[in-house]
Amino acid sequence: MEAFRKKLLKNICEIDALKDLSFKFDDGSQIKVNRTLLGASCLYFQRFLFGETNEANQSVIELKSTPKELFEQVLEFLYSGKCDLSKLSEDRVIDLIQLAHEYQFDELLLYLQSIVEYKYFSVTFCVNLFDFLNIAELVVWKEQCLTYFDKIFCNVVNTEIFGKFSRSLVNHLTCRDTFVMKEIDLFNCLLKWKEMNKDEQQDGLFSNLRLNLIGIHDFSRLVIPANVINGNDYITALDEKRFRERKPNGLREQHPPRCNPPPD
Repeated sequence: MEAFRKKLLKNICEIDALKDLSFKFDDGSQIKVNRTLLGASCLYFQRFLFGETNEANQSVIELKSTPKELFEQVLEFLYSGKCDLSKLSEDRVIDLIQLAHEYQFDELLLYLQSIVEYKYFSVTFCVNLFDFLNIAELVVWKEQCLTYFDKIFCNVVNTEIFGKFSRSLVNHLTCRDTFVMKEIDLFNCLLKWKEMNKDEQQDGLFSNLRLNLIGIHDFSRLVIPANVINGNDYITALDEKRFRERKPNGLREQHPPRCNPPPD
């Protein structure tokens, strides 16, 4: 029976006589599909093609805002359960993830989450991906992305890479117990970010710094000359032992961190 079901799907995907709907793109090209199969794939297409919409009665639908190469990837996943991201630029991969979210195509989103390996993409891609996941409130994938940033900074602190982060990503990472490095190194990262992002919002940039974890010598030698942190705040943090140490995932304490939640 499984072989028979696969044969039915293959016929629906390949036999032109069964393709009763065409999508037209900006370049004038068209892709023919089976309306019922597409409608069954996700709630978006079900409502779009079978709901009370103008498109429900059309045999040719113009997709003005959807690049053809992305729609082809959606269909490839629908037909085969896979996508080939090697055909896409990094920007297009982000666009595909956004499109899957727009279509409410949960199975495609989960698949993309499973095959996107951050180490094969640029820092800019990873930052843009995080920013979208944060806005879209895709919590599980967002945490996976944050864990990746935890790992790349755990062994090597790179201020230039940190300087490329979005403000939202900076807020999230500096609030995490698992974003492990010496606190003075994090201070230097924040200084580099401030230098590289002069046009971005600077207020509260250093507010998640765990001041009592910075030694007095480093504070006097490096922090005071930068003139970005009030000395009284440092003394108070020392007296109160305000913040606990950052620890790798698995060693962290169970209660929530004492820091300012990231504003989004």
